[in-house]
Amino acid sequence: MLDNNEERGYTPEEWEQLQVNGNIDISIDTSVDLEEIDSNANGEWKGYTPTPPIPEHFLIASFDTERWDYAVLWWAKERLPVSVQQSLKEVS
Repeated sequence: MLDNNEERGYTPEEWEQLQVNGNIDISIDTSVDLEEIDSNANGEWKGYTPTPPIPEHFLIASFDTERWDYAVLWWAKERLPVSVQQSLKEVS
């Protein structure tokens, strides 16, 4: 159950549907300390260029939270077509 001050997140089913609808896999990165991005804590991320986990990823969202002292980066990469995924399962 969520606290009254918490926003509702995605259910596992909603999260999967979001990725299916976009034909993407999403990775969430919380490894970047906000102090690195916004040392004055004024909400400006000027000059900050995040580095994707792998070159195939592209940034779809970035934000900070009131609750934690780190940035939240949503990275996505295109999913392989279902036929290719099935072929890979058969081979492995």
